[in-house]
Parts: sequence; C-alpha cells; structure tokens
Amino acid sequence: MAVAGASSDLLAVGRDATTIFVEPKSKKCAFLETVFRRSREMVSSLSCRILDARVDPPFEASVDALGLPRLDLLTSRALALDPRLLEMLFERHPSARVLLWIGRDLPSLAAGIRLRQTVHLPGSEHRRIVELVSSATSRS
Repeated sequence: MAVAGASSDLLAVGRDATTIFVEPKSKKCAFLETVFRRSREMVSSLSCRILDARVDPPFEASVDALGLPRLDLLTSRALALDPRLLEMLFERHPSARVLLWIGRDLPSLAAGIRLRQTVHLPGSEHRRIVELVSSATSRS
C-alpha cells in the first residue's frame, strides 16, 4: 500500500504502507526527514520517502518525474487541487481514494470523480474532510 500527502504519516503508522511526501520547500523537507528519522526509532516499520518536488502542469510529466508507485490513498491539506490533476490521478490509479482537508468549497470535479463522504471537523463551522473516489469503482 502506498500513501501520499499531508498527514499521511498518521495513516501509515502501524500499516504496511510507504508514506510519500511531495514537498516543494527544502526547509519543510529537512524537517520531515528529521521527524521520520526520529519516528523510526520508535516505530521501526515506518517507511517513508520525502521528495523535494512540486507537481505543476503538465501534470503527467510532473508526476512521471516523481516515480510514484501505485497509490492507494492521497491526502492533501490546505491545497487547491487542479481538477486536471485529480482526473489524471484517478486515470492512473482508479482504485485510489483522495482525502482532502478543505473549507467550505469543494473543488471542481471531473465527470469520472465523485464525492463519497464528508466529515465535518468538530469546532469548525466550515472545515471538513472529503473523500473522493473514481465513479468507476464500486465502493458505496
């Protein structure tokens, strides 16, 4: 199982997962490397890769350059995802799930992507987590 994105470290602990962070800021990459190096001392099964990179259009070339494996779960926090990137991700990884930490507005979704569920965050009027899946999957 491969898990990528913000907050995926929490999801990967105790699972057979490789966490992949794609972070365009070198300082944050250095911080994440330190956190995971120290975390591995407590959780030896924790597997992660931290990529000092940015995903920009053209998305196909940008994602190909990262050499990402099959993705099962992508998480994103405080990021405006381009609908073309979501569409391309689901074309390449049709069984993947995408969890977005968002505010009031849901990003534009391509025809092949559907909102599976929404969880409103306690103590916040507008913050929520939404799960997106491919319309082609049979998940309810």
